Amino acid sequence: MNRLDKLVGLMDDYMGALITPGTNFYYLTGLNPSATGERLFLLAL
Repeated sequence: MNRLDKLVGLMDDYMGALITPGTNFYYLTGLNPSATGERLFLLAL
């Protein structure tokens, strides 16, 4: 798996968390969605 595939996977998980009610997404991040997206992007690099 290359970095691009990993990034796409993370962004899929991110979008899934945004549209799935009842997750700890916001609890785990403590940030707004745009800032969290940036964090996921940096983690994927």
